[in-house]
Amino acid sequence: MKIIRLLVLAFALISAGHEALADGTGTLDKGALTELMSGSTVQVMLGNGDTARWTNAADGTLSAHEKNGPGSARHYSLAGDGTWKIADDGQYCGHIQWAQSATDWCGVVTQIDDGGYALHSSEGSLNWKMRITK
Repeated sequence: MKIIRLLVLAFALISAGHEALADGTGTLDKGALTELMSGSTVQVMLGNGDTARWTNAADGTLSAHEKNGPGSARHYSLAGDGTWKIADDGQYCGHIQWAQSATDWCGVVTQIDDGGYALHSSEGSLNWKMRITK
């Protein structure tokens, strides 16, 4: 019995020393999300088949590229610069200034079953799935 208590205590101490990646719902907490996003490359497949990719620099800037999907009648490629941050409430926010338009977002990031991530609007609807690499 004493050994079991010691093992439970040791496990609790080890677990407490590691930052939690999620709050139990798959939603990444602010610290884990900041660590994940800083210096990472994010790739998303948009609903229309276009692909966007950007790199989050540690200083809060980003460099982005978007190209149209294979089913599009016209071919294009865009480049843009912007900023990213993790808001006080833990949402991942970004701004990309393209040549003729801008893209802005804020949302909750969750880890999904395939090992990737998803960005959800504040209302909870899925905005896009993301592949994040360092």
